[in-house]
Amino acid sequence: VSDTDNIKYDKTAGAETDVTQNRVESAANAWTYSVTQMIPSGKVEKFYYDSFVMSDQIESCLQINSVRVYSGSDDVTSSFDISTSGNNVVATAKSSILQDDSFYGNGNGREISMVINVSVKDVLTAIEHKHYSNGDLTFTNKGHVTAVSSGKTCSNDTNQTTTAVQVPLAELTVDKVADKYEYQVGDTVTYTMKVTDITEGAPAYYTVFTDSIPSDMQITNVSTSGVTATSSVSGQNIQVNATTLNPNQTLTVTVTCKALESGNAKEVYNTAHATCMN
Repeated sequence: VSDTDNIKYDKTAGAETDVTQNRVESAANAWTYSVTQMIPSGKVEKFYYDSFVMSDQIESCLQINSVRVYSGSDDVTSSFDISTSGNNVVATAKSSILQDDSFYGNGNGREISMVINVSVKDVLTAIEHKHYSNGDLTFTNKGHVTAVSSGKTCSNDTNQTTTAVQVPLAELTVDKVADKYEYQVGDTVTYTMKVTDITEGAPAYYTVFTDSIPSDMQITNVSTSGVTATSSVSGQNIQVNATTLNPNQTLTVTVTCKALESGNAKEVYNTAHATCMN
């Protein structure tokens, strides 16, 4: 059994077709995997297949949108039993098509292809599954074909394909203000920091906000609002983590402090920072 596994991208992806390695321009675009088996010429009825199965285990963080089977250019999906349980796509030829001369190209050979249209189910889940690196989500894939003829089983994996899906870069802005310019020893000083994703169509994943509060201030409380986030304090260092910050969404961090005597007659300065995975 000889077979190949090619990537065929939707036209919306703006990528090449029938390749084993390529890059999809956006996680919003779909692409297709094509598992192809060439039925050899000279196949006579005596040696028709008893069974013919094509399969492909699709990554769990990918969405299977459709599965079609083609004999040459003819859509023969209805002549196959197709299952997608656990994202394992299995196309099993029905006995009727295995006894049809056209399946074998009437003795001239025929290319049988299983075409699977997929897309990224959720970018965050794909990142959690360790597919993210250097601005792309990367997925590898192999298909499999098994055929039985006259009691003899032939089985083989396809070559491996690699699909890189671009994750758009997010730009963050950080704004920090204090509730007053001058204060007395013992006063409560409130810092309000806002982190905003200003990039249309590009959520910021795993945003990390950090701030080192001057030692002349005693941190008494840290709170967050706007998005789901967690915060931690170590000495004078504050860190806030937000899993997803959507475009035009703002993470607000409010820090309350007590002014200490060591800061008397001083001007106190500090700067907050924010980064994200993409």
